[in-house]
Amino acid sequence: MSNSSNTFFAFLSGALLGAGAALLYAPEKGEETRRRLSEEAGKARIKAKAQWDETSSNLNESTRKILNELEEKLNQSLSSASLKADNLIAATQKRLDELREQNKKLQAQIETPAKKKSTTSSTSKSDSKPKAKKTSAKTKTT
Repeated sequence: MSNSSNTFFAFLSGALLGAGAALLYAPEKGEETRRRLSEEAGKARIKAKAQWDETSSNLNESTRKILNELEEKLNQSLSSASLKADNLIAATQKRLDELREQNKKLQAQIETPAKKKSTTSSTSKSDSKPKAKKTSAKTKTT
């Protein structure tokens, strides 16, 4: 329970006990006592309702204030998280682009020696093959 609720119940209990004690010690006729009891009960009811309304209003106001603060903090947190995520995505994309560029360069370096090697080996193979002798058609028929 909150402090306001405890105060309200203490006030209500005190009012009822005070009214009861006043009735017991006041030497009055029964009709007069009932009238006073009714008046005191009415006053206590009015005070209790006023205290209840005040406590309820304070509680509603406090709740609204807390909800607004929480909503503001949540929005700030989401905004901050979104900004950090965007920065992380941008940094990751930049690094990915750098790695792709580096990969292209490495692929080019790998392909260049392979092309040179295949060009060199095809040239040397053609040089190492014995040349076929041309024979004339006359020699074949004889």
